[in-house]
Amino acid sequence: MIRYAYICNQVLQFYKSLAQINFPIDPRCFFNQIQNCRIMSYKTFASINHCSMRDVFLLCESESGCTNYDVTSDRYLVLFNSSTENNNVLGRIRWTLAHELGHVTLKHLPYIAEP
Repeated sequence: MIRYAYICNQVLQFYKSLAQINFPIDPRCFFNQIQNCRIMSYKTFASINHCSMRDVFLLCESESGCTNYDVTSDRYLVLFNSSTENNNVLGRIRWTLAHELGHVTLKHLPYIAEP
């Protein structure tokens, strides 16, 4: 129960940070508030690293999204599939981003990261 209250408070803090709440909320707007976190689409990541989308899917172990945490620099990189192909609808993209935002905000990854 204590963790549930903490999670609800974190969500409330995000809502309070918005000048105006319009639904559906795009989780990308919250990533700008996190100094040590960057988001990038799979397509951009593939282009920068000269690899295929399939390679990114394999790296992330997901066709939707993933979060990488670098313990030495205390930085996050959230990757997500921005393509609307193969039934990856806008709602699914938002859900994936919100899910990854949860990992970052609730600090799940530093607990399991290895230096």
